[in-house]
Amino acid sequence: STFNIQEVDNAVNITAREVMTRYDLKDQKCRITLNKTDKKITVEAANEMALKATTDILQNSPTRELLSEGTSNPAAVDGVLTPEEVAQSVIEGVREEKFHILPHPEVSEYSRRKSDDIDRWLAGMHRFQQKLFPAGESPSDWLIS
Repeated sequence: STFNIQEVDNAVNITAREVMTRYDLKDQKCRITLNKTDKKITVEAANEMALKATTDILQNSPTRELLSEGTSNPAAVDGVLTPEEVAQSVIEGVREEKFHILPHPEVSEYSRRKSDDIDRWLAGMHRFQQKLFPAGESPSDWLIS
């Protein structure tokens, strides 16, 4: 199969940024690199937990193609906004002096449902995650193992 090296590079960069912001990976010496010539990704970490977490982040990193309109990916069910659309929503929200800006029209309803019945919302998020990761392992599995 073929792949777009730029998408792989984007996924590696997204993963590197996510790893830097994760408190549980702080001081774990996590490092992810892409050798574009050899088309190899290298993941390094201080221990197995950090290595697995970093690898999970990479494997589940959304790329534009993965979340684009018209795919069968469950994440695209309500439509995926472009970065430009999100930026425009934020600009409009700031102009209107809104405290809570929700760029996607569906997010307001999700937020309302979450506050109405948190247990039902959590069950729904669990079902959604199962659709996103049908092969079994999901990014949060290391939390409960």
